[in-house]
Amino acid sequence: MSAQDIEYTLHVTDVSCNGIIAGTASVIVNNTHPPYVYLWNTGSTDHEITDLVPGDYSVTVTDVAGNDTLITVRINEALCHVSPEQVFTPNGDAHNDSWAIVNIEYFPDNLILVYNRWGQKVYEHRGAYEPWDGKDLLGVPVPDNSYFYIIYEDNKKENTIVKGCVSIIR
Repeated sequence: MSAQDIEYTLHVTDVSCNGIIAGTASVIVNNTHPPYVYLWNTGSTDHEITDLVPGDYSVTVTDVAGNDTLITVRINEALCHVSPEQVFTPNGDAHNDSWAIVNIEYFPDNLILVYNRWGQKVYEHRGAYEPWDGKDLLGVPVPDNSYFYIIYEDNKKENTIVKGCVSIIR
């Protein structure tokens, strides 16, 4: 039996959006000659390593017959951006009453600006997102219409801008 005869299944979990959840890698050896010895380049001797940051990892798997296989793994970081909903209906029916922005929780230093069609700011928010309820800066409900937004995922970096339009329908 040569080193190439060790068959395995590799399970990899990349680092989540903005590193909130760390990566993992695990090797399951498929019916060769147990028991198996694992030696990762991190020093771990388990079949699985966790709390990984993006980068390259390797593990040497050796079976009881002395056959070994070097396995390399790349842990990536998922790239994500905010994804605002295009419509919401703040009519008090408890369904879709506020503006949902997917992934906003991964950007704690965000800045959200919303303008009406005349360029007047109707909403501004920084930091931990409290969903917009369709009221202007004075707390008055804005009319049904389309509004233009600029979201800085990181308000300190100009290159993290997401722009678009959100409509309010009551």
